[in-house]
Amino acid sequence: MIFVELLRRFNYEIIGYSPEWQEKTWELYQKVFGGKSYSPYIRSLTERERVAEIWRWRFPQETSVRLLTIKNEEVIGHLGAWIREIDVFGEQILGAEMIEGLVDSLFRNGPAFYLLVQKMQVELESRGVKFAFLFPNQFSERVVLKKSAAVREAFLLEKSLMPEWHDTHSFLADWKYFPEKASQIFVRNLGLSVIASRRTPEFIRWRFGENLCETYFPILLPDEKGYAILKIYNNEKAHIVDLVAEDLDSFGSLLSKTERIAKSYGAKTISLYPICEPWTGWVRDFGYQQKNWGRKMAIICPDKEILPARKISYWYLQMCEHSIF
Repeated sequence: MIFVELLRRFNYEIIGYSPEWQEKTWELYQKVFGGKSYSPYIRSLTERERVAEIWRWRFPQETSVRLLTIKNEEVIGHLGAWIREIDVFGEQILGAEMIEGLVDSLFRNGPAFYLLVQKMQVELESRGVKFAFLFPNQFSERVVLKKSAAVREAFLLEKSLMPEWHDTHSFLADWKYFPEKASQIFVRNLGLSVIASRRTPEFIRWRFGENLCETYFPILLPDEKGYAILKIYNNEKAHIVDLVAEDLDSFGSLLSKTERIAKSYGAKTISLYPICEPWTGWVRDFGYQQKNWGRKMAIICPDKEILPARKISYWYLQMCEHSIF
């Protein structure tokens, strides 16, 4: 009743996204982000003629949800979600990452974002999703943290590099077979011991191999004991999007190869988000230092037994998580 009353009082309507709202949704994105150079994805949305194609890729119909808040025939809010399987110590549970929560600055002090999150929860539950996670910013944190069952800090780990040219072409895997190989390595090494977004071949191929906005570099050890996915942005920063290895020796070899590729493209720093022990300790041993910059990962889970708060530190925090933009 509170939800309905708030909608009525503020003259809001929350609807599912459809192409007829593309132009007004795009206008909201421009209001919120303007000319700010966030990421290749955000910058690509300034190219009006590419928006429809990019959003068709970004939000697959079968595995995503998009909601809009409408007021006086204008789009004042947006919230999306990607639905995917999460491995929780070997058990596969359907989860979702809430992404791209935007509210027009004129309405941020009202209940617009709260209502979007409420409605998204209902929509996700209707699709069998057991819990959701997201990375709130300073505008959404107040709402999200009140609703969260658990919170994990995610501070960036970073290392300085000295750019130098190497012929690293042989280090790179072929996207034709990399998704299958990477998925096998993940299942073999992490499937039973951590909480992690399941690396299916289909997901890896869609999110990284077929990405319309960014170029990702797939790296595979010759003995197939480890893989990594690297992206380079602003011509001087590299970020490891995912990294899985069988043991410490493979982990070190994989990091070394990944760093050489980054340096050959001119990167002056390389970073990744904390995974979990013992891997985070290994990363620090290889010279990566925790930065002060980070975000909170919030878990929204009605049934707290499905994902107990005490277990969140075991989330292998890589892959798509926090690559919202």
